[in-house]
Amino acid sequence: ETIEAAALALGQDFDRETVDAAGADRARVVFPIILETISSLDRLSPTAHAQLLKVTSASNKLQATFNDQRVHRRRRLQLIVSAICQVLEREDVKRLLVDPHFLAHLQLRPAPPLPQ
Repeated sequence: ETIEAAALALGQDFDRETVDAAGADRARVVFPIILETISSLDRLSPTAHAQLLKVTSASNKLQATFNDQRVHRRRRLQLIVSAICQVLEREDVKRLLVDPHFLAHLQLRPAPPLPQ
């Protein structure tokens, strides 16, 4: 819920043209990292998920709980991705985040490129 609220608030800041440096960093760095992390976890095979639980020495009870909550967690991740994408895919947001005048006003360094 926190990430969804942050994405909604950032969209409102862009609407009002009141984005600060922290908001710009969320849009340029934090949100893309969250999306990439979710994407990476989503691409793991069931075998890799099982191995991850074993590596973390999860108990049988924890593994059962993990499996029981899988559908709920997937839905939560979908909501997070949707909320972030609603902001990052807006044309005005894309345009502002590459505008050197906007970035200079916020005194930001250029964002590092994300792996493809």
